[in-house]
Amino acid sequence: MRLLRQLLWSVLWLTLALAALIPPTFSASELRHLQGDPMATHKVTLAIAKNKMYYGGLTVALFGDVVPKTSENFAALANMSQGFGYDTTPFHRIIKDFMVQGGDFENKDGTGGRSIYGKHFPDENFELKHDKYGRVSMANSGKDRNGAQFFITTRDECLWLDGKHVVFGQLVDGFELLEEMNNCTTGVNDRPNDEYLIYKGETALIDYTQQKSLQELLKEEEIEQAALRGETTLFNDQVRVMEVEHEDSMGGYIFLMGFCLIVLVIMTSTKRKRVA
Repeated sequence: MRLLRQLLWSVLWLTLALAALIPPTFSASELRHLQGDPMATHKVTLAIAKNKMYYGGLTVALFGDVVPKTSENFAALANMSQGFGYDTTPFHRIIKDFMVQGGDFENKDGTGGRSIYGKHFPDENFELKHDKYGRVSMANSGKDRNGAQFFITTRDECLWLDGKHVVFGQLVDGFELLEEMNNCTTGVNDRPNDEYLIYKGETALIDYTQQKSLQELLKEEEIEQAALRGETTLFNDQVRVMEVEHEDSMGGYIFLMGFCLIVLVIMTSTKRKRVA
């Protein structure tokens, strides 16, 4: 079990290292969840542990053009740029078919958590609505009392929250994990019986010089699927161009991952020798 746990965390760190080198953009599946929304400015990935073992990730798109102050607060807490934030913070409250809540990095029970601007900061605006499954919004203890706590909705609409809680993001990946959390058993104060916590967060600004439109990404998917089926008669030239692009871009990433694995093996071997 210990070896498995170490292996899972090693995979997590290698994945985060690799992701840091890839220009931050949205995939077709991620963009589908942003249709009808303002342009997203940030992509935040939260690595989630279940009962102390890495379990998956939640990826959130932030609307920094609409709510820049609120988005920056979440982004900074996620990547710990201020020296404090969400690392090892649990989702302390889950209400089925409503929301999962977390972000209290101080007391870890819903009674604490400060913003990067001080204990609290004002409601920025209520332009974005709780009108989608996976909306990310600020939890608060009243008007203009936003701190670090946030929640992710697990129903299509929570319109009664509009005008009371500031929406600043949208979940774009990790829906299966969110749905599992939604269906978990809970105890006193809606605390989940299994521990789900944010182990590590990564924040990146979207590189719109590299970002393709949803239509372009869907076309690429269509070509790739046709190639897999052998139906490339009409797309041979396009398929070849995509193959060359993938070879150029992925070669360096594969080399990096191989190098990291070699380093990991060497470190493990060295550690064993020292113990011996």
